[in-house]
Amino acid sequence: MKTTRKIQSNITLLVLNLSLVFLGGCSALPRHEHVVGDIRTSENGAATVCLEGRSIQNGKTLEIFESNCRRKAHQKRWSTVTRVECVEQKLSDAIVTSSENIHEVVLKTENMAPIKAGSFVKKN
Repeated sequence: MKTTRKIQSNITLLVLNLSLVFLGGCSALPRHEHVVGDIRTSENGAATVCLEGRSIQNGKTLEIFESNCRRKAHQKRWSTVTRVECVEQKLSDAIVTSSENIHEVVLKTENMAPIKAGSFVKKN
């Protein structure tokens, strides 16, 4: 009976120590940056994009893309297989006008091209 409790307490201590090492190790890893951000809202040539504002300065030029996807059917012996093929189409270049928020940046398109929510931005 005593040995069972001792084994259980040792296992509990081991699990706690491993979880502390794991959590401590993850906090020491370098932060990763997102290279692609989704456009949340768009009004009058200005767009709000989900990108980390700390890594992008005002005045930087970014590219705005739209993904055009089509379903294509291919005949395989006795059945038809469908798959989706997507092509990225560049819509415009945009300049960062505000990067004060750490979670999003505000862009202004150079040629006043219409931008829809759902388009995405790539860093150059």
